[in-house]
Amino acid sequence: MKNRYLSAFSQIDANFHHEILYISPRPFEGDSLFYRVNRAGVVRRTPSTFHIRRNETYCFGVVHCVFRGNGGVVFRGKEYPLCEGQLFLLPPYERHEYWSEGDNPLGLCFVEFYGGSTARLMDHILDHSGPVFDGTVFSDTLTYMISILSRLQAGDWLNVNLDLYGMLTAWCANIREDDPQNEIVRYVNAHFTENPLLEELAKQFGYNPAYFSRKFRQLTGMPLSQYILGRKISRACYLLIATKKSLEEIAETLGFYDVSHLIQRFRQVEGVTPAQYRRQNHGLAG
Repeated sequence: MKNRYLSAFSQIDANFHHEILYISPRPFEGDSLFYRVNRAGVVRRTPSTFHIRRNETYCFGVVHCVFRGNGGVVFRGKEYPLCEGQLFLLPPYERHEYWSEGDNPLGLCFVEFYGGSTARLMDHILDHSGPVFDGTVFSDTLTYMISILSRLQAGDWLNVNLDLYGMLTAWCANIREDDPQNEIVRYVNAHFTENPLLEELAKQFGYNPAYFSRKFRQLTGMPLSQYILGRKISRACYLLIATKKSLEEIAETLGFYDVSHLIQRFRQVEGVTPAQYRRQNHGLAG
């Protein structure tokens, strides 16, 4: 079955329009070892009557980033208001509903996924917090989601899985403010553009460098240098798609030495130059 990356959701449902929608070409595998996307898309403006209700048979985890408008979500019997700059998480197999305010409808970017330990990880997050997040969690998640959409378009399944894992890890790192291990990941997420050195981080958190290196790999599944590069490239993808910043501005913002260094590292990870990536994904988050 050929991959489908559709420009209008009207091809699927006449009552609901997506400017961008991805639908998995793979059959649903409930026990998939890897994280997989079932659907993902961008809805720049939902209909004024937009109201989704699901029961316990809904088998996917889903995250929505709200970049426009107002609405609400009901989860585990509690109602939460929604506005621009917030995201909300909904786990599989739990009743929920969400909607737009008619006079100021939501604009959403969403990813619906499964596999790995989706239900267990999302339950862990939601048991320690409500379903709605904002601040740096929102901006980091939006960066991951735009990266996921572009990778889906390219059929880059391995890095889609890694982005989903990184997104889940980022959420987990924000649910316990008093956990020093989570504080390590939060600190690196907040300072990755400053190119923090392993030795400096180890000293700051009271570890020797070798132990800190092992600990960081346990927390994130990868070495510090690889994690920082991944965050930089993911954020570069977002800036290339969602802004008109020049390559010089992006390189300076993300802590690359110069434009040549940005191009070299970007090509290493994405397989194309930043300029090619911007052209290929023009309008994705416009």
